[in-house]
Amino acid sequence: MASHVLQSHPRATGLAEETVKSHQADCEIVLHGGWFCPFTQKCWVALEERGIPYKYVETNPFNKDPALLALNPKGLIPALTYQGKPLHDSHVILEFLEDAYPQHKPQLRPTDPYNAAQARIWVDVINKYIVPGYFRIFHAQTPELQAAAMSEWLKYLQCFADKIRGPYFFGEEFSIVDLSLTPWIIRDWILVENRGFNRENVSPKFAAYCQLIVNRPNVLKTFSNKECYEAIYALHLSGQMKSSILEAIKSGRPLP
Repeated sequence: MASHVLQSHPRATGLAEETVKSHQADCEIVLHGGWFCPFTQKCWVALEERGIPYKYVETNPFNKDPALLALNPKGLIPALTYQGKPLHDSHVILEFLEDAYPQHKPQLRPTDPYNAAQARIWVDVINKYIVPGYFRIFHAQTPELQAAAMSEWLKYLQCFADKIRGPYFFGEEFSIVDLSLTPWIIRDWILVENRGFNRENVSPKFAAYCQLIVNRPNVLKTFSNKECYEAIYALHLSGQMKSSILEAIKSGRPLP
């Protein structure tokens, strides 16, 4: 069903479309992603924040095209090629960009060893608990299940919010921790409009933090027009969306 939606919205729109157009020249980095995909946006924002030259290639993962399977046997996006060699998994890609392009500033991974270790801890919390929790709320089909999923999610968000030094997680600099949560912050309007989420219910500090994130220029320039997301997320909200990520969340397995 998602593939049918992408036939109507096959490519990025709005500011994201302009960003795509400006990244069509051949480069040693090629990002194979989908305009609608939060995991793609995480890597896309990193490339923009770091100022790393790249080419963007719009890729539909639902078609399981042989070209995509050659980059990632799971057929998932994002995938990245570096000098023709493939990589996949959004967090692996983020770490690779930090290691491969230390000359591009600012770096998103803290240089202080203690903060770097803290970053790994909180990125792990985001990937293992906050992101799956977001999708559980999405897919809960009864008020009781939605309330239970929301209550659990709020606990993790409140733990995260308590650690925000302000204005960003580690203080003045936008980091890999902030980036790891960014795609879900800019998409939380779906839960606001359909599941009763309110950032203020986490904490006023968290609400201010989220507003800072969604207004960041490189976040906005990698986000398409809101109405284009609505058709895809309608499938999630109705429980009709099928994907390996959702199956992993339902079964309690790590995200693929």
